[in-house]
Formats: sequence, structure tokens, C-alpha cells
Amino acid sequence: MEGQLSCLKFLISESQSISELLGARNNNGETPKMLAERFYKNNVLEYISNIEWERDHPEEAESMLFPYSHYRTLN
Repeated sequence: MEGQLSCLKFLISESQSISELLGARNNNGETPKMLAERFYKNNVLEYISNIEWERDHPEEAESMLFPYSHYRTLN
């Protein structure tokens, strides 16, 4: 199994701006999403698409912090 998705998740977790990270371009002008499409990395492409959707629809996106904070409140 290749590590592109786990690498991307790490970079996103360490990034101050997910939009800047996903909008970054290499020397050929390609974004991470373009590279995922070109090299048929469907799991990476799906992950990026989900992040973009959550960014563009914050009122509809589920909060990833809720389950953890809810758990901590109850315990």
C-alpha cells in the first residue's frame, strides 16, 4: 500500500491553512488535486474533494471535534 494519503493527512494536520496547502502549485503549475487525478490516486482525490466540500459548505459539514468533545464531557 502506498502512503500518499497518509502523507497528505499529515501535511494537512500540520498546515496552518488547508486552502493554501491544497492550492499550492508545483513547478509545472499542478495542484495536489491535479496530481491525484493524473496519477489515478482515487483515495487521495476523494479525500481532497471531501475537504473542499467541507470548506465550501461549513454549515452542512459535520464537526469532527464533536464526538471527541462530547466523549470528554460525558467521562
